[in-house]
Amino acid sequence: MRPVSITRFRAEIDTLYSPPRRAKATRKQIAQVLREFAELPGVKRTSDLNPATIARWMDAHPGRTVVRTKSLLATFRAACKYAVSQNYISTNPFDFWKPNEWIRDDAEDRPRSTRPVRHKSAADLGRVLDQADREAVRGWEQRRLQALVYTYAFTGMRAGEAMHLYVSEIDLDARVLQIAAKPGWRPKTLKSAKPIPIAPPLAEVLANWLPHTGSAWAFPTRKLDRPWTTGGPGYRPLDAVKELGRRAGVEGLTILGFRKSIGTLAKAMGISQLERKDLLRHTSVETGDYYDEDDLDLLKATIAKIHYPRHQAG
Repeated sequence: MRPVSITRFRAEIDTLYSPPRRAKATRKQIAQVLREFAELPGVKRTSDLNPATIARWMDAHPGRTVVRTKSLLATFRAACKYAVSQNYISTNPFDFWKPNEWIRDDAEDRPRSTRPVRHKSAADLGRVLDQADREAVRGWEQRRLQALVYTYAFTGMRAGEAMHLYVSEIDLDARVLQIAAKPGWRPKTLKSAKPIPIAPPLAEVLANWLPHTGSAWAFPTRKLDRPWTTGGPGYRPLDAVKELGRRAGVEGLTILGFRKSIGTLAKAMGISQLERKDLLRHTSVETGDYYDEDDLDLLKATIAKIHYPRHQAG
């Protein structure tokens, strides 16, 4: 084993994770977790990275959510794998416990019932779509918003995935759209870059919208030269979606809320866990649990299905 300084180790990892080899967000996350480990007392060289160091790092950040902690641990494991390959450490500290084994899913200090709930009921989303339909006759921007919310509602796509669609990637005849990397943007994961079927309600809206985009982008800015990913206050896509929700009587609507809603309503809609995994393009069935938020009304409907045949004595 030939350990090196943490400073050198961080520099090498930063070079490896520089775009286009890895996404900017991935590079930022691995830089963050390595910085935090370097800030721990006594961590000066790669030989100081061991299971006990991981435990100290977790203790130094007690307020993090379980999901965020596991995500950072998975990132750090990749860095440790590189360290093993270079003989900077003799064994990977995650040979002891894998990222998912370091913290229980129920380890949150905050009860699940008090966490922000982003999903909306099927009735709420129906009102949002109805509102979008009524407003679409007013002009180009309203038709763009209608097409965007329909895309989120009927595909569960992530915000950037829809906003970075080219018109050419939407095949209405075959009823399929293709998520693919672009210069300066790429999907969150490799599994995310795949074809997605287009449901009939979405196909109808897109058929009315796409001939009028005036751009190569499916959802362009008013200048038509780039995707609608930003804007001034009140003109950002998220602002437009929130305001549409308010006009429909649905407060707190977000773009992520559509994806969360599909994840939560899946069971009630007859969508199996495997089908939900494929639709939302998760790496595992368990990932879908993060999108399945508590919904007492849905649970009441489930409980109402419990039935036991009774035989009255006569």
